[in-house]
Amino acid sequence: MKRRDFFSSVFGVLGGISATSVFPEEDNRFIFRHQGKQSPAIAGNVRVAVIGVGNRGKKHLLQLGMLDDTEIVGLCDLREESITSALSQLRAVSKRPVEKIHVYKEGPLDYKRMLAQSRPDAVYICTPWDWHEQMALDCLDLDINALVEIPLAVTVRGCARIVERAKRSRASCMVLENVCFGEEELTFKEIVHSGLLGEIGYAEGAYVHDLRHRLADVDSGHGSGVWRVNHWATRSGNLYPTHAVGPISKYLGCYQESGDYFQSLSSFSSPARNHREWVTRFSKPDSKLRKIDFRGGDTNITMIRTSKNRLIKLVWDESTPRPYTRTNRVQGTRGVAVGFPTRFSLDFMRGESPLPLEIYSKLSSSERTNFHKWTDEEKTEVVMRAFRPEILKVDWEKSLSLKGGHPGMDGLMNMRVIRNLREGAPLDISIEESAAWSMIAELSERSNRLGGQPVSFPNDLLS
Repeated sequence: MKRRDFFSSVFGVLGGISATSVFPEEDNRFIFRHQGKQSPAIAGNVRVAVIGVGNRGKKHLLQLGMLDDTEIVGLCDLREESITSALSQLRAVSKRPVEKIHVYKEGPLDYKRMLAQSRPDAVYICTPWDWHEQMALDCLDLDINALVEIPLAVTVRGCARIVERAKRSRASCMVLENVCFGEEELTFKEIVHSGLLGEIGYAEGAYVHDLRHRLADVDSGHGSGVWRVNHWATRSGNLYPTHAVGPISKYLGCYQESGDYFQSLSSFSSPARNHREWVTRFSKPDSKLRKIDFRGGDTNITMIRTSKNRLIKLVWDESTPRPYTRTNRVQGTRGVAVGFPTRFSLDFMRGESPLPLEIYSKLSSSERTNFHKWTDEEKTEVVMRAFRPEILKVDWEKSLSLKGGHPGMDGLMNMRVIRNLREGAPLDISIEESAAWSMIAELSERSNRLGGQPVSFPNDLLS
C-alpha cells in the first residue's frame, strides 16, 4: 500500500467514528440519597466497645480512652495477652477507671455476648478482614453504630449486604479510612473544591508499603500476617484500595447526592515473585511458608472510569522493596497537587481568579506562573497555609495530642466519629462510599482474571 493510500484509509476510518463513541456520555442513572444519614443523637457519653485489640484496635482504644465524652464498656479478643496489654496501656491514659470495662474472650463469637450485655452505642471492629462483614451486620441488627476497619467487607456481596442492612437500621456504619483525615488530604480537598486546580480530569493514588516482614507471622503465630498472607497467596488484584481511593473519592465528590460515582474499572497484576523469593531467602527449611503457593501478583494497577468520564489510577504493592508512598496526585485544567512530598504546579496569569493576588505574588514575580516546575518547600507551604480548611484550624492540634496510631489523622477521625454520634450528625464517610471503595478489591480481581477487561461497578446495589 502506498503511503498516501495508507493515511487516506486511516483518516477515513477515524472520520467515521463519532465523538460519543470515543468519549462516552456521562452516566447519571444513580442518585445516592442515603448519603448523609443521621442516627439519633446520644445523650451523655458515647458508650464504645472494641472487637480486636491486638494492633489497630488497641490504638483506637487508647485514643478513645483519652476523650472526655467517651466511655469504654467492653473489649473482645481471642488472645488474653492482647486484652491484658490493652488494659494496661489504657490504664495509663484513660480518664476513667478501666476496672469497669467488661472483657470477652471465650471464642470467636463471644463478641455477640458483648453486644447483648454491654449494649454499646458504637462498636469498633478491628479484626481480620473476613470477620468484618458479619460483625457489622450483627451490630446494625441491634441498632448499634458500626465503625469498621478497612475494608468494609472482602466481597462485593458482603459490601452490598451491609449497605442494605444499614438502610434499615437506626444506626450508622462507616469504614475507618483514616487517610481521609490526613493534613495533606484535607487541604487538597479544600484546594480542589475551591477551583484552584480547575476542572479535575485525573487523579492517582497508591498503597505502596513493603510488608514482607509480616510473612514471619505465619511461623510465630502472632501478627496480621497470620491471616493476611492467605490473601496474598490466593488473590491477585488490588487487595487494599481504600487508602489510595478514599481521599480521591472525596476530592471528586463521588457518591455524593447527584454527584459523580465509579462506573467501571480495568485491572492488571504483575507476576507473583517477591513473596516466594522472601520465603526462599529468609525462612527456615521447615517453615510453614514453604508449603504455600503464592499466586497473587506483586504489583497491581487499576484504572477506574467515573460516570463523568474522569480517570482514577490506583497502584497497590505490599511486597517489593521500595519506599512507602500513597502518591496522592490530583490533576486539573489549571494545575496539579501531588503528595510524597507535597508540591504543586499551577498555571495562572497575575490577578487571575481564583488565585488571590497576595498569594500569586509569593509564588511568582512574572506575569504567568512557571507550571513546568514544582513549587519549592517555601512556596508549597504558602499554598497549604492559604487553603488550610477550618477542620484543621479547629481540631488538628488536639488530634496530635492523642497518642497512638498515625499522628493526627487517627485522632481527628476518632474525635469526629464520637462528636458526630453525640450530635446525631452524619458520619464523615457514608455507607455508600465505604462499600464502593471496598468493592474495588474483588472487582479488580475479576478484571485481572479477564486480562484487564472492564468490569462495571454494581451501583444499583448502593443507590
